[in-house]
Amino acid sequence: MAGSPPSGTATYRRWRADTAARQPDHRSPGHRRQALRLEPANAERALTLCLRSPAEAPLLLEKALRERASTLFVERLGHYASRLGVALPRLSLSSARTRWGSCSLRSGIRLNWRLIHFPLPVIDYVAVHELAHLREMNHSARFWSIVAQVYPDYPNARKALQLGATHCPHW
Repeated sequence: MAGSPPSGTATYRRWRADTAARQPDHRSPGHRRQALRLEPANAERALTLCLRSPAEAPLLLEKALRERASTLFVERLGHYASRLGVALPRLSLSSARTRWGSCSLRSGIRLNWRLIHFPLPVIDYVAVHELAHLREMNHSARFWSIVAQVYPDYPNARKALQLGATHCPHW
């Protein structure tokens, strides 16, 4: 099926419109808002957006997903920062088209908000990868050894990231 994730990535988060219903807009008498309910394909928490018009759906969806991403990424970075013995760095979200993350001693870690579409093991791999740069700012054998100490299954997660990248929404 075109556009479906590769086999073996059943937890890939594909957001889809499930229901649409009209609800009164209590902030603007006489106007109605459309409620769009989005549920991940893997039955995790649903997301409901209240829309004035369908045209604002992409912007509101991105905003809601960015908020979820920020919360989840801070949690995962905190979990692994302590295991790596590094301080929790400042997190920024990016919309980069070619990078999933970056790390700078000066500005902290930037993670692509679109990682929210991936399973948790892939998000964890990217978090560990970027945190490992706080100890080794290159991709040497020593760097990969640090990653492997904390996340031994990183080769499989790295492969899943590469495979899933072709199916990740880029709107």
